[in-house]
Amino acid sequence: MKVEIRKARKKDLKKIDEIFRVEYLKWPYNEKWSKKLSFAKIKKYFDKSFMFILNVGGEMAGFIIGHIDLWDRGKVGYMDEVVVSQKFQGKNYGKMLMNHLNKHFKKYNIKNLDLITNPKSKAYKIYKKMGFKELKDFTYMTKKIK
Repeated sequence: MKVEIRKARKKDLKKIDEIFRVEYLKWPYNEKWSKKLSFAKIKKYFDKSFMFILNVGGEMAGFIIGHIDLWDRGKVGYMDEVVVSQKFQGKNYGKMLMNHLNKHFKKYNIKNLDLITNPKSKAYKIYKKMGFKELKDFTYMTKKIK
């Protein structure tokens, strides 16, 4: 079966959005995205980030999104999303996407790849195996605006 990773095209956005909504609806995320809001998010990523899709046997199996940011340590690669459809999970396709993004960032002389993840997710264990380390001096925080 042919496996291909390529840059996302505008015509791919609806399928990317569908994969995003279906997979984020599941545990541990349990996120209920409306079609309108999720598509707006995917479109924003498409316009401002690097987006690659994974096709397996001509079917879109997943995608990865990343961008470059500036930090006190210089340019940093940031992985915003990596999502693989359940049908294709457990076959190292997520790692393939991450390795592709990593190679892409190397072209820009990026030395670090950062991400945020849910420690209850399957991906968390994969990230640890791939050499990602938790930053103990940072905490993700939120507050309701009243």
